Amino acid sequence: MNGVAERFNWSAIEALRTTIVDDNMDRMWWAEVLMAYTHVKNRLSQKLLEGQTPYERVVVKDERQSGSMGNWDRVVKQHPTMGQYPNRFDATLSYQGQKFRSAKSVIKYCEDNKIDYSRESVKDSFKYNNPYMGPWDIRKVGDGAATDSPDADSPDESHVSSTSVSNLVDLAVYFEGLECSNVDSANPLTYSEAIASPDKSDWETAMGDEVETLRERNVFKEVDKTPQMKNDKIKLHVITLLNKSFKCVDLGKTKRFLGIDIIREEEGIRFSQTSYVEELSKRFSNYVFKKVAEPFKVGFDIAELNLEGDVLDASQYPYRTMVGILLFISRYTRPDISIAIGILARYNAKPKLIHWNCIMHLWNYVVSTKEKCIHLSGNSNLKVNCYVDASWMTTIPDRKSVMGYLIMIGNNLILWRTTKQSLITMSAMEAELIALSELVKEVIWFKCCLDEVRNVQNLDFGGIVVNCDNQAGMHFIRNDVENSKTKYIDVKLQFVREHYKSHLFSLKYIYTKKNLADILTKRVNREKIVELCKYLDIYC
Repeated sequence: MNGVAERFNWSAIEALRTTIVDDNMDRMWWAEVLMAYTHVKNRLSQKLLEGQTPYERVVVKDERQSGSMGNWDRVVKQHPTMGQYPNRFDATLSYQGQKFRSAKSVIKYCEDNKIDYSRESVKDSFKYNNPYMGPWDIRKVGDGAATDSPDADSPDESHVSSTSVSNLVDLAVYFEGLECSNVDSANPLTYSEAIASPDKSDWETAMGDEVETLRERNVFKEVDKTPQMKNDKIKLHVITLLNKSFKCVDLGKTKRFLGIDIIREEEGIRFSQTSYVEELSKRFSNYVFKKVAEPFKVGFDIAELNLEGDVLDASQYPYRTMVGILLFISRYTRPDISIAIGILARYNAKPKLIHWNCIMHLWNYVVSTKEKCIHLSGNSNLKVNCYVDASWMTTIPDRKSVMGYLIMIGNNLILWRTTKQSLITMSAMEAELIALSELVKEVIWFKCCLDEVRNVQNLDFGGIVVNCDNQAGMHFIRNDVENSKTKYIDVKLQFVREHYKSHLFSLKYIYTKKNLADILTKRVNREKIVELCKYLDIYC
């Protein structure tokens, strides 16, 4: 059975490639082509054809459905010249004693009873501007008069048959919908756009069907139109009504959110956690405080120290609590401590005294520099710049690399992340490629988020620049190069290369000392932290 499945998959891939090349289609439609092939293949196998060709099985009509089954009676009722719908014609189709008031009900009845019909004819029968009364052939699109039944031996391309293939989905309807889905036509967002579009009649019919369904089910009640009022008056009116039932307080603009102080200035906005740090410093006031200038000393590695000793008592040494607090601070306003708290968080299971001393040193650094904050300036530069870096084989126990990246709009730092890679890489180039794949995923998500924000003007997503300090990795992305060393990261490499070729971003080499993501991957001294922070313009 595995051989049969593999052969089917191989045939599907060959059919997909042949169709795209033969029709000169864009590769973006590969999923629709594969879906169409699978749909037809599953429904027109040799067992189902029973000696017929696929064309005979799908198109040739069933003689049992020919004759007078297409003739229905159409009755219209005209609205008066005055009222909600002046001079409108409401149509009703009758067939064998049953009455239908919408196109959906007619189509459902035909599908259930295997009756031939044309979707265009059914929709035309319920148009509000058609005064015709009399027999109506639901199999043909015309002026309303019933016509003779077509010859059962002559196939009709516009004909839709629900009984042409037993136990099959209507392929004509399927391919019609597939063809429409390939057209880049945005649906109108307002009523005015729908009326002005070329499909005006179809939109009117669809809206009429929906309104008629709502009216039949009594889901709404018509009321008089509210008087025109300005937004400010409406807001005051709503606030007045709310105050009668609830105690409301107008807080104005947001000043604090989740422990983050939001300070608005002429130059921009500052996000600070000074108040949050001061509140926590009172909570941990019984511990010795010492002013420090850097989160970790350069060259200091916990893994190289003697970690013998008992595990700390959580009631006396709240190590995990401190890790959670510092992770929260580093996530929102302090990227300079991201690498330090990322290292200390690895010892949550069994923290020793040396770990407690290190985390208290980091806490003292945060308290000493509590005035630092993220600053978003109000400049007009909205170009997206990204920085990525990986520190190869820096974790001694497992020899895994640490990667970090940040995304900026102009000089404003928007997003950053530092983490240890899940794979053990064999070179710095491979570690950089993995970090680059994680950054590309973040860029795709970030672009989708901002695409939905329509009031952001001059945002330049056409020129996303990714700054990298590894030339070997950049050459691998720019050229279709692959060797035995990159087999285990082949998927990540192809993912980055595909989006690079689609012009989602461009690569730019940057000197290591100027790589702003360097602060997220390795322990740097105080001078390097101050230099990078000033260059980023993220701290006041």
